[in-house]
Amino acid sequence: MNEQSAHQSEGVFAAHSSWSLNVADLSVSAPCGFNCLPGKQILGRLAGEISARSVSKFAFRGEVQAVSPEEWHLSGRLSATVVQQCVVSLGDVRTRIDVSIKRRFLADQDRVYPGLECPVPNDDTVELLSSVIDLYGLTREVLLLEIPSYPRLEGATVPDSGGSNSGQDQDQTDGHPFAVLSEFRERMAK
Repeated sequence: MNEQSAHQSEGVFAAHSSWSLNVADLSVSAPCGFNCLPGKQILGRLAGEISARSVSKFAFRGEVQAVSPEEWHLSGRLSATVVQQCVVSLGDVRTRIDVSIKRRFLADQDRVYPGLECPVPNDDTVELLSSVIDLYGLTREVLLLEIPSYPRLEGATVPDSGGSNSGQDQDQTDGHPFAVLSEFRERMAK
């Protein structure tokens, strides 16, 4: 018996390539727990999709519960270590993520996007219910929001380019943006 079927027999969803919970297969009367512990291949794919060097120590655990057949609530905890490239030094920047996730899946589009012609939800925890709940997509979204957009190692600095406006010339043009243009105009006139 493989790990996936062992977890499913216990009422727990185990990670697999699609990471989807089929809503029709979920119990309306009892919560359905899930425990996503993906292998290296899936973590590698996830790292590539979020432009990270690696994702490790990953776990996404929680449960999905029906409020009604048209409304489902997901609550869980996502933990992961993400390694990104420093934008300055190109070294490894490690970020530990440990975040609670709550989502409400509603079948009625008017409740998800109240009074809007263009479907943009007012509440970022509300999503339109489809036939499956995509745990992989949710994981990717949360990781993208949690990791730094411009990862930077502590103490990393951009080296001085040594251009024509370095040192004393830079001090003279600081706070005077048109001074550089004036200098350029003088050079062009020669």
